Amino acid sequence: MCALLATGCASTAKDKHEQLRAELDTAIQQAADYLESQQSEKGSWPSQTYGLFRDGIALTPHVLRSLATADRNNDTMKQGFAFLGEQVNWTRSHPSRPSLSPAVQGPVYFMADTQQAVNHCPQQAHAKLSKIYAGLPRLQIRDDEASTFAQEGGWGYWNRVFGGIPEGFNDFQLEFAHGKSSTPVFPNLSANISATAYALDSIPPPASYLTGHGSPPSPRYKRMIEAALRFAEKCQNHNSGDNRFDDGGFFFNPADDARNKGGAAGTDKHGYARFHSSGSSTADGLRVLLRCHLSKQDPRVIAARDWLFEHFDPEHNPGTFNEGREVLRDAYYFYYAASVADTFALLGQGPDNWSADLATALLQKQREDGSFANPFTDGKEDDPLIATPFALRAMIACRDNLTQYGVCFARHQQR
Repeated sequence: MCALLATGCASTAKDKHEQLRAELDTAIQQAADYLESQQSEKGSWPSQTYGLFRDGIALTPHVLRSLATADRNNDTMKQGFAFLGEQVNWTRSHPSRPSLSPAVQGPVYFMADTQQAVNHCPQQAHAKLSKIYAGLPRLQIRDDEASTFAQEGGWGYWNRVFGGIPEGFNDFQLEFAHGKSSTPVFPNLSANISATAYALDSIPPPASYLTGHGSPPSPRYKRMIEAALRFAEKCQNHNSGDNRFDDGGFFFNPADDARNKGGAAGTDKHGYARFHSSGSSTADGLRVLLRCHLSKQDPRVIAARDWLFEHFDPEHNPGTFNEGREVLRDAYYFYYAASVADTFALLGQGPDNWSADLATALLQKQREDGSFANPFTDGKEDDPLIATPFALRAMIACRDNLTQYGVCFARHQQR
């Protein structure tokens, strides 16, 4: 009788997963159809919500990446890649890296999203875009360019190599909270864990890292990875010697209280300001550690993984948010959903039922036209061209994980 009951429960679980996968297939198609319907005659995706994104340059790579992940392979993709190709040139003076149009204001995200789209849909990609990742290493902040030690090794928002102060640039603070530096820090120019994760996700590692064979990585690649790891360690609440703050999670940026949405957690025994860990930053940070080729048994990886597993929430971006900042928790919900799904996929594991729980939460948020939009505006996810691509990628990752579950389930039943 117990065996029959167990078989019945297993069968029910399998049926639920199959039904959820079918619902995801429909939702993914509807979201992708919606995005295709929003393409302009130029091949771009201009925002109808924010003037900053109305030229389509910022959002087109973001949308194309998600459509490519959804296996769209049609004229929509071809036209989108053609539009992006107009923003890129390869010059004789720098034949190994692309030159971007001055209109590109977020080069790390532009190149990373474009490269991810190319990786998923190479047959439709414009020739200029095939190795656009080559421009990413030069945007890594080097130690001789960093205004403080906290910046070195990471990537940020700025549209050129970190260097002198732009004329008329007033967004700065004279003291660096985490390191007590008297050197000016420029939050808009500073490195952050999100841009760093985007860059490392899109720079292909040498074959020797993937297979353990072949030529050793170049010294330049090793320096890049070592510097990125140093930056990541400055964003992780881990191994500082002060257990009040060392929970294993990550925060966004060690240089600026405002951009760490949860706010400051306090001052540690070394006199450094510490920031609250959050779900989106910990998902990004864990991917950075893995992209820096740390073992899954490395204490830093285990600490971040344990935080993310313990705090995983399919409905909200987890973490502590100070009084007055709680409204910011879900302003980046769809970004969080995509990042945590990508991270669990890369890690090869996640909390029990994470894909089913996250998929269920996302399905409930889809609108009738197939789009997604966030009621909170701080992360600009109220724009469906920002929220929908994140939701689409997250749903695809959930579906893929559920499919793997189905294969594992079938193998278990055959034993």
